[in-house]
Amino acid sequence: MSEGQRATISTDDIFDDYRYSNVELLIFDEFLENPIKIYQNFRYGKGGIFWDSSYVMTKYIQNLDFTNKWILELGAGTALPSILSFYKGANVVATDILPVLNLTQRNLEANTKCSDNTWTARELNWEDQNHRENLAHYHFDYILMSDVCYLPDLAVPLCETLYQLSSLDTTIILSYKQRIPEISDPFFTQFSNKFSMELKDDDIRGTTKNNELHLAILKKLP
Repeated sequence: MSEGQRATISTDDIFDDYRYSNVELLIFDEFLENPIKIYQNFRYGKGGIFWDSSYVMTKYIQNLDFTNKWILELGAGTALPSILSFYKGANVVATDILPVLNLTQRNLEANTKCSDNTWTARELNWEDQNHRENLAHYHFDYILMSDVCYLPDLAVPLCETLYQLSSLDTTIILSYKQRIPEISDPFFTQFSNKFSMELKDDDIRGTTKNNELHLAILKKLP
């Protein structure tokens, strides 16, 4: 990764296939008056790279009223949805595993300012019950998840985490890339046992023409 290398991003850009993985700094000038700076670090693995699904998520929540809402982002990584949520007046809890969390915090610090609302970056390994319990006292209005369905072994712990940290009033927004059934099916099988799911693809087609990218709203079943 070249120090100082940067790229200004527009709607037509594609981030998948590691197109921008060697770029340290991505600039997004379409969401706020001041550009949002997203640092990447490929040494952190997939969590250190910005993906299409995160962009789709951010464009979708741009039209939502997050004033005084509590937002949890799972697998926040480079944290663009968390950053925009904060600027829309939300109290944000951005979570990921170590050491990716260092990058999450760096991006939040680079883009946020003093405000009446708050943000925090918290370690959350979905397989660690103690991590989940440390967040159980929050009441989240929204949970955001971008491209988290790619390691089948994590389907059960992700679903358990989602169930424990949501309520019947929580709106869960999932943006994802359609992958082969062997990868995707374990996640959606688990989701179907505990959540309703409504596809919102029509709402994102103005953002992306990539038919492999999807957005869904999940709600916890009684």
